[in-house]
Amino acid sequence: MLKSAKVSLVLLLLIFTFAPELNLGQVEMDFSAASSQSPFMVDFAAFRLANSDQVRLEVYYKIFNNHLSFVKKDDAFVADYEIQVKVLGKNKRQVSGNSISEKFTVSFYKETLSPVNFIINQLDLSTPSGQYKLEVTLIDKNSQETSTSNFSLKIPDYREKNVTLSGVEFAQEISDTALGTKFDKQDKKIIPKVERLFAGEDQKLWFYYEIYKNKPHPAELEITYEIIDFLQRQIHQETEKLQLEQPSLRLVKSLSLENLSPNPYTLLIRIKEKGGPNAYRKEDFQIEWSPAFYVKSDFKTALEHLRYVANEEEIKKLKKAPQEDQIKKWEEFWKSKDPVPETPFNELKEQYYQRMKYANLHFKTYSKEGWKTDMGMVYIKYGRPDEVDRHPFDREEKAFQIWHYYELRRIFTFVDNFGNGEYELQYPYDGDIRKIPQSRD
Repeated sequence: MLKSAKVSLVLLLLIFTFAPELNLGQVEMDFSAASSQSPFMVDFAAFRLANSDQVRLEVYYKIFNNHLSFVKKDDAFVADYEIQVKVLGKNKRQVSGNSISEKFTVSFYKETLSPVNFIINQLDLSTPSGQYKLEVTLIDKNSQETSTSNFSLKIPDYREKNVTLSGVEFAQEISDTALGTKFDKQDKKIIPKVERLFAGEDQKLWFYYEIYKNKPHPAELEITYEIIDFLQRQIHQETEKLQLEQPSLRLVKSLSLENLSPNPYTLLIRIKEKGGPNAYRKEDFQIEWSPAFYVKSDFKTALEHLRYVANEEEIKKLKKAPQEDQIKKWEEFWKSKDPVPETPFNELKEQYYQRMKYANLHFKTYSKEGWKTDMGMVYIKYGRPDEVDRHPFDREEKAFQIWHYYELRRIFTFVDNFGNGEYELQYPYDGDIRKIPQSRD
């Protein structure tokens, strides 16, 4: 069985009561019913095989626990799944393929529902150069459900030119100890960053790639690394020179992400060979929404983000903080809200910003960030509803949704008044079911 990187990032369930002014519900952050995204994520990179015309295609995948079905077995819960990978040519003829079956065990039921716990793994397969379709299928053996994702795949001929570049593997973790797993490269263990989504506070963009030389004489190379934003502006650049003696060179590289705002970016690797043609590789990645970025770079916006958790007096104090003390005062504010101060983990802070990220992803409209919408506000305050009634196509009525919070005894109604996808909250605005008019027979 292929070894896996199983990452535990469990958010603790809150078992305490928040102060009234916080107004945050004690429910999990998963809201999968509102999401149409694939239950798994996929990335891939191609590398030249020595002494072969074939290419090694590495396919990386990531599955969150809440997208797998678990069955209780003894004192644990077990997921059983299979990943199938196919490389398809003309007329959907299979050129190459591979599969893996694996069981994944967790100890507690709440872990089976977790939208933050996940498993990362990879499959390798050999394929010739060419233009293909990549088909990746997840089969949940417990539920018998399947999900398939398709991608365009171009495998270059790495022997066509003297100097060529492999694909790029973005990394979320690199360790100096190789343990005989599929993640090992150049005496290092490299865990792929499957979603290519980086946090600005990580400060570094880590990636792995290879350079190939097809002629026997050494090649003098100048390598330029650039980060380009979505407006095609160059944000970062650095250059290094090296002499390539061997047929191939494996490189682990990092670039600074400091002060990059949450946006999509492109990594450009350009290699100039002395006396030869240039080679280049472009790969997209993204900086995710991060409160740390705003605290450091836009403190006014960072304070706006606190509107659902801070009272008016707390905001006034933070606004008065001198610039050199802003980060310190922001941290002190969250420390004062920490429900379990004796632990290093601030459950409320983590929950609040996870909900805000979710709101930005799922409730954004053409005119508003997701956290500023009515749905975003309710989700950040109360979390995932216990039940959602959706009415998108009722005759002679505007589209509306009703969110039910049974334990909190709250019901929220949202109406798309203008048909633009922005659902507006209806009275009672606090969801208090006692204020809802009762119909009379």
